[in-house]
Amino acid sequence: MLILLKLFLESNIGLKDKLQKVSYSSRYAMGLFYKPGTVLDIPWKAKYFYDDPCIRFVALDNKKRGIGIKVFIIQKIRLNSIIFMEPTCDSL
Repeated sequence: MLILLKLFLESNIGLKDKLQKVSYSSRYAMGLFYKPGTVLDIPWKAKYFYDDPCIRFVALDNKKRGIGIKVFIIQKIRLNSIIFMEPTCDSL
């Protein structure tokens, strides 16, 4: 399989260089599950936070998806994940 991939990349000039320039980042999310019967008095289903330095998106997943299990989802911003992808001792 690796030999086929190597041959493919060698036969597609420039593709390997383009792939090596791609940057990836992780997005982290946290889900908080609540017991049945818990009342979460929040008027919205989902909300974006454009000015927050860490949190980008929050959702009440049960309202958003119409499911019975109450789940509160919090997602970090992509830039924050890029900055802290390879932490140094000083940043910890």
